[in-house]
Amino acid sequence: MIEQTAKVISFESKKNIDNYYVWVEPNNKSACQSCSSQSTCGTSLIAKIFNHKHKKIRVKNTCSANIGENVVIGMNEKAMLLGSIMIYVLPLFILITFAGLAVFYSSLANLDKGTEDLLTLFSILISFVISYKFLSHSQKFSQLSFFNVKLIRIV
Repeated sequence: MIEQTAKVISFESKKNIDNYYVWVEPNNKSACQSCSSQSTCGTSLIAKIFNHKHKKIRVKNTCSANIGENVVIGMNEKAMLLGSIMIYVLPLFILITFAGLAVFYSSLANLDKGTEDLLTLFSILISFVISYKFLSHSQKFSQLSFFNVKLIRIV
């Protein structure tokens, strides 16, 4: 289980007590905050510029946490790995497959270099669209309890 501390920022309750959720905000502390050379480092500067957005996560309130309390939330490692594969590896695999098929077809059809490049470019664009459609439809899988972040305990 991958764990992270978070702060409860608001409640969300439904009519049914089984659907009682809280919104938590993870305590994001980067490695740059404990580094001695953060004042002269370019990575630290970029992290300060782009790290203004706070993320809120909806979690089922299984520990009866109240607003302002620090809690520990967790996610299954296998769910994190599967999500990473779907986001990073699958589109890359689709892209390489479509580009390879385009090159293979162009070599069979004896196309000239310009046409071969256009066909490869078109196949890359098609692979992007297919990857996007697949990932947007796979959001239904993210609703499974396997992928949910869980409230583990109050700190």
